Amino acid sequence: MKEERRQAPRSPVKLPVRIKGQGVIRWAETLSQDLSRQGLRCIMYGTFWPVGTVVSIEMPLFPTEDPMTGLAQVIHVGEIPHTDCFYVGL
Repeated sequence: MKEERRQAPRSPVKLPVRIKGQGVIRWAETLSQDLSRQGLRCIMYGTFWPVGTVVSIEMPLFPTEDPMTGLAQVIHVGEIPHTDCFYVGL
């Protein structure tokens, strides 16, 4: 079994997430798979930015408020077998 290196516990939370790389015009939209104080994991389709890339993110936490925005770094990308999807850790 793979050893976890996380320093903060993760909670399985599914929230809409919008991700955009620098110089990219369109936002990629997905759902979070889990969240912690230090990051999030989501599933992306097709190709994704390499580890180390800084991306902009938006996450609406409450429907009536502006989304939480910020920058995140791609920490890991893992292929999901037999699909064209990837787990992405930010």
